[in-house]
Amino acid sequence: MPPNRRVNKPTPTRRRPKVAGTDRPRPEITAEAPAPQAATPRPVDLSKPAAGTGRTRLSWTLVAVLGIVAIALGAFAFVAYEKPGASVDNLAFVDNSDTQQVRAQVDAAVATLYTYDPAQMEGYPDTVRPLLTDKMRCFFDATLDSTKQFVAQTQAKSDIHVDAIGVSFLDDDRAEAIVSVTSSWSGPGQEPGSEQRQMVVSVEKSGDDWLVSDITDLREAPHSGDCPSSN
Repeated sequence: MPPNRRVNKPTPTRRRPKVAGTDRPRPEITAEAPAPQAATPRPVDLSKPAAGTGRTRLSWTLVAVLGIVAIALGAFAFVAYEKPGASVDNLAFVDNSDTQQVRAQVDAAVATLYTYDPAQMEGYPDTVRPLLTDKMRCFFDATLDSTKQFVAQTQAKSDIHVDAIGVSFLDDDRAEAIVSVTSSWSGPGQEPGSEQRQMVVSVEKSGDDWLVSDITDLREAPHSGDCPSSN
């Protein structure tokens, strides 16, 4: 009887396990390049409109920041209520009267600083200067000529609306507020536009008033600490 011979059988092909959703055809994704936008001239460091659309949305970054401020307010209010003798350095969380005063004066200062009209530029500096500290007034004066030239050449009109203010810090002499504004502009030969901006406004107490000592746009790097020469 002949011996049994081994027969090489073809190895069955292994099938890859199925994962839910992987056998579906992938949709084609077509990327569209954003339409180019014309650059809008920017007058000065403190007041400079940028290209945007007429409709704006509240920045979710600012919403998150204001949310954190609100949570902190609640936490410090709880501490002040539960432990009346506890020391709270940030009066923004316990002194409602001063907090409201800071909010009101920051609102007025920002609206005055960032609103200008070609027909009212002569009185613009005298309206703004009393709202600023000496250091901030130096920055303002250093850019004033550029602002006047820009407005005279373009006949641009700028307006601003303060959408939200949250006081994040307050003591006896200083305060800081996070501000969201909608800036709009128009002029002959220019398409009207608007944009949303967020900034941190620092103020210092002078008598009964709070004067603006610094403004930091959250989209840009802060300016240097030294006042530039106005010459």
